[in-house]
Amino acid sequence: MTTEKTRKAVRRTAKSKLATVESTLLKGANPEQAIAIQHTNGPLGVFAGAGSGKTRVLCSRIAYLVSRGVPASRILAVTFSKKAAVEMEERTRGFGVLDARVGTWHSLALQILREEHAIDGWKVDDTDRAKFILKDVLGWKGMNWKDADVGVVSSFISFCKSQLWDPSSREAAEYAGGERRLVEAFRRYETELADNRLLTFDCMLVKAAMLLGNESARLRWAAKWDYVLQDEAQDANPAQMAIAESLARDHRNYMVVGDPAQSIYGFRGSRPEYVTEFAETWPGATVVNMNRNYRCGSAI
Repeated sequence: MTTEKTRKAVRRTAKSKLATVESTLLKGANPEQAIAIQHTNGPLGVFAGAGSGKTRVLCSRIAYLVSRGVPASRILAVTFSKKAAVEMEERTRGFGVLDARVGTWHSLALQILREEHAIDGWKVDDTDRAKFILKDVLGWKGMNWKDADVGVVSSFISFCKSQLWDPSSREAAEYAGGERRLVEAFRRYETELADNRLLTFDCMLVKAAMLLGNESARLRWAAKWDYVLQDEAQDANPAQMAIAESLARDHRNYMVVGDPAQSIYGFRGSRPEYVTEFAETWPGATVVNMNRNYRCGSAI
């Protein structure tokens, strides 16, 4: 009898703590925010305007899932910039969630590549050495393209990589617009990077996406997390989305937060339609529109 009373007391205490945590997470939330925070399973698209509290909602949802028994270590949250990742991590820690995997796309891609031993012997290009390699490719040591605009060629290559186009692809040739030297520069540049075992930030995403194209590797990584949450989805490119889709495909507990109106990285290959077409891409998805601006004054 005593044991049963103890068990009941423990359950009552646990329920009380759960109610307190959830009450704290939902305090001050408007109806749209509350729906997103309390969403448990299945795809969730949150279309959030400027100042609508989208980061708060994403982090609150992480804490809500943990309060519902999801181990924090089974939650993956990714975002576009290091600054945003730091903010997300600070917020989740503020809710007492310490073990969720929060970071940028590049840190995730690098983790995948390292743990799969796909870049053993490679060095991350954190000193812009690749820029000098590209200049050599274009200069007298390479193509002798005297009037080449290094910035234009670099942007062309970066855009192609963001779309997962290799130098031999039809898409890269078409995007070059008849300037065959762009494609040739791309081809030589890739060869030089491989010869020097140099890993650029663009390479990280491409190599990780390609690695996850192998089903056995994909299954290994998809099994690590039960929830995938993505911030700033309007700035995501095909390489990033390929990684996200590979990880969320099986459990479908995939959340994207974004505002197509704030997309500013089209020149880098971002596709805001990943947000606007989320419901079509992920059938059965719950879609929440958050348009209340809490950042600006009433006059604005």
